[in-house]
Amino acid sequence: GNPTKDERGKSNGDVSLKKYTRISRNPTMEDQALSSKSSHPLEQTISSIGKSLLTDVVDAIDPSPERATDILLTLQNESCKQKPTAAAASNNNGSNDTNDNTCIVTIAILENTRIGKTLTKTVKACKRHKRTASQEETPQWEKALELAETLLTIYKSAADAEAKQTAIKKKKSEAAAEEASSAESSEGLPSNTSAYKARLITQKKELYKDP
Repeated sequence: GNPTKDERGKSNGDVSLKKYTRISRNPTMEDQALSSKSSHPLEQTISSIGKSLLTDVVDAIDPSPERATDILLTLQNESCKQKPTAAAASNNNGSNDTNDNTCIVTIAILENTRIGKTLTKTVKACKRHKRTASQEETPQWEKALELAETLLTIYKSAADAEAKQTAIKKKKSEAAAEEASSAESSEGLPSNTSAYKARLITQKKELYKDP
């Protein structure tokens, strides 16, 4: 009735495998993968670009201005949609100067990625690196600095516009709810003559005789 040595070994192997399986289900990397799938694709992209800015520009000992500019241009292209203007259509040269850039980054993405704070650090880093740069690299750092400051302005304007639209929608929603509530309360019989007269006036009824 007792298990043989081979059976005991097989049993122990099964138990150890089950333990390993349980452990392998719990790593934080898996949790991060699941959470990243649930987030917005644009949010993931901007978050990744923000990490590159911190690693290659803000915290780098000897950063490259070309690398800083490339990262910032990528961020601009990912977060702004280009709408060709009439001048761009007539010239058909595809230059950025003749395109109207519309920011597609939302307040939620700005909050979740903290890209605004990253850009603020990038601006400070570009100014610092510019002071110690060679004569050849100084204009390149100026370009990177201008890009970072421009993106900060674009994000702030987009956030202000979204907040304004949200406030307008909320006000309209509250007005509609109040109107519905008023209409519902007016369905019953008026409580007195004054209320009856007020309802007739509100409904623009012709008054042949003052009630």
